[in-house]
Amino acid sequence: MASKSAPVGIDDQGKLDEGTLRRFVFRTFGRARRTQDSPVMPDVWLRYIRLAEKIANARIDGLSLPNGVVDLLLTPWSGDRPGEIASKLRERLRRRDSEKLTGGPGGGQRYSAARVALSESRVVASADFETLVRDVVPLTGWWTRLFQKKANTPPEKFDVDIKRIKEKMKE
Repeated sequence: MASKSAPVGIDDQGKLDEGTLRRFVFRTFGRARRTQDSPVMPDVWLRYIRLAEKIANARIDGLSLPNGVVDLLLTPWSGDRPGEIASKLRERLRRRDSEKLTGGPGGGQRYSAARVALSESRVVASADFETLVRDVVPLTGWWTRLFQKKANTPPEKFDVDIKRIKEKMKE
C-alpha cells in the first residue's frame, strides 16, 4: 500500500515548511509586496504566523491555547523618542481597556499584558496580533501617510479607517 505524502509546502507535522512560509512572507505578488511595504519586519510576521499555527493546532486537538503574544522591539523613526512612543502606546492600550469595561471594542487587560518598557533607543512591548494591528501599527508614520486625509490632519480612529477600506473594497 502506498504511503500518503504531505501536500507540497507542508512538513511531516502538518505545518507550513520553512521555505514555503518564507516565500509567502518575502515574495512579491504581482506588484504588491504583501509584507514588505509595512512597518512590521518580516521576522515579526513569521512569528505571528507560527503562533497562529500553534493556536489552530491547539484548538483542533482540544488543548489549552498558547499565550498569543509576541515580544516586539519598536524602533522610533523621524525624530520620535522612545518615551513618546511608549507613552502613546500606553495611552492607546489604557483607552481600549476602558472601552472594554464600558462595552466597547477594547481588550480588557491589554495595558498590563503589553508590559511596555523602553531604553534610550527602543520600546519593548508584548502584543497579540490584534494589539499589533489596532494599537502599534497606527502609531507609525506609514499608517499616518496611508490614512491621513490632508496635511496636518490627525489620522482617523482605527475602526473608521478599516470601515473605509472595506467600503472601497466593495466598489
